[in-house]
Amino acid sequence: MKKVVFLCKENACRSQIAEAFAKRFGKGVLEAFSAGTQATDGIDPMASAILKERGFETEGLNTKGLDSLAGDSFDICVHFGCAEKDIPPKLTGIQKFDWGDIADPQGKAYADYRKTRELIGNRVMGLIRTLRGNG
Repeated sequence: MKKVVFLCKENACRSQIAEAFAKRFGKGVLEAFSAGTQATDGIDPMASAILKERGFETEGLNTKGLDSLAGDSFDICVHFGCAEKDIPPKLTGIQKFDWGDIADPQGKAYADYRKTRELIGNRVMGLIRTLRGNG
């Protein structure tokens, strides 16, 4: 089983969506975590709403900073456009995926959040298929 961390700046939207998909559909294949290089005080309410729309449990979701990764080692780091300098040294030398081409929907229309959810969901499902050897 691979340990995967999803990183973005605030850990309030995209990385939370990715973690939710990975935890739901990646059981037995990966263990998912998320964190932010500059974590905020809470999950974006619209991100929470679009997850609930797809039946994801959002209770207990909270933003986490890089310090939450202390003591953990990971096999894969998926980041949403984080600058290489912002990725902690402990995550260098592992397999990385840059999903920074998926736009941050914060401050945009609800439809943008839905689009982001679907793009991230598709990427996470592709990662899971690859890890299962069906990619």
